[in-house]
Amino acid sequence: IGDSGFRTSGLRQSAMWRKHYLKAILGQDIGWYDTSSPSELSSRIAELTQQVEEGISAKLSSLFKSAFQGIFGLALAFWYSWDVALVLVALSPIVMFATWFMSKVTTE
Repeated sequence: IGDSGFRTSGLRQSAMWRKHYLKAILGQDIGWYDTSSPSELSSRIAELTQQVEEGISAKLSSLFKSAFQGIFGLALAFWYSWDVALVLVALSPIVMFATWFMSKVTTE
């Protein structure tokens, strides 16, 4: 249900951005069209709105899922064994740095 809600929101916002972008293009001065090619404009609209849609639907949904899973896991750890949970909290900055570093190294 959560994924479909984010997907619907992404599609709606993408359509809204497409409409506003097209209005902005149509409101330009005549000389502006001489410097821009028509195929470039349509591909730019499609590319930018696709990025907005992906960012809202997939990535934002994944962020919320991961955040709530982490918070719930930490609360559950404190519930069952507070001393082990404190060790987890103490080591989490090291794990986060290692994760960031590995993602940085693998993407370059």
